[in-house]
Amino acid sequence: MSSVTVPVTAPISVGDEDAEYKIVEIRATGDVVLDVTFENSNACNKSIPTDAIQKIRASRAKIPSVKACYRVRLETLKKHSKYFTHLLSSDVFGEGRAIKDTLDSLAQSNLKPSEVEPIRLPRIKIVDEDDATRTIGREVVFRDILRIIHGAEHVTKPVNMIYLSILVVMADRYDCSGPVTRYVNGTFGSFKYPQTLDNNAEEILRQKILIFYRTNQAARLAAATKELILRGSSRWVSYAENSAFSSAWWDLPDGLEGTSYYI
Repeated sequence: MSSVTVPVTAPISVGDEDAEYKIVEIRATGDVVLDVTFENSNACNKSIPTDAIQKIRASRAKIPSVKACYRVRLETLKKHSKYFTHLLSSDVFGEGRAIKDTLDSLAQSNLKPSEVEPIRLPRIKIVDEDDATRTIGREVVFRDILRIIHGAEHVTKPVNMIYLSILVVMADRYDCSGPVTRYVNGTFGSFKYPQTLDNNAEEILRQKILIFYRTNQAARLAAATKELILRGSSRWVSYAENSAFSSAWWDLPDGLEGTSYYI
């Protein structure tokens, strides 16, 4: 696959904060800006890229949270994501009303949202917590999700298990699993999932199960869940609270670990 350049505009001031953030142009003609804070904590134990968390811990620095801004198309978000449909509908939440007011103001000034500087566009604040994945670097996965639902290619390299796991977790959270599932099964259809025969590979096996389940890969899901049954799980024999079991793949959704499911 050829390399893809991600357009980035000049930095803009965000609100009253003493900082500037670059706008990632998911669509150069976008009419809203998503201002997303990716909250990270010391509970994070993984990262994209894979060595980032080790470098932070080696420096003894606090794991930083990250703010990123994305210029996107409002109607595209609402078309592909029920999360954004509910959040950005003008008659439901304040975010929707703020968008309507800003766009109405631009219209009264005979300005097209697709042509103005991003600082003049409606800005929607979102907080993405780290509880589900315990991984820093989620902003690049979120960027790829926005690109996918806007009909573009992902740009994060390399694609690995932690990337795919976070991709499906975030797609579920933002209720845009449909286009992401189609993209995974198409673009990543030949992805080589690692073997999980080693006794220490349960986490990867669980990530595979979650990916296959979220992307409707029935045959692979059946094989992976059978492997987990035959292997057994360290979680099944541990009754105490364990922070190692806090990520989404350690708490598989919709009763996947229930006996009735396997029977």
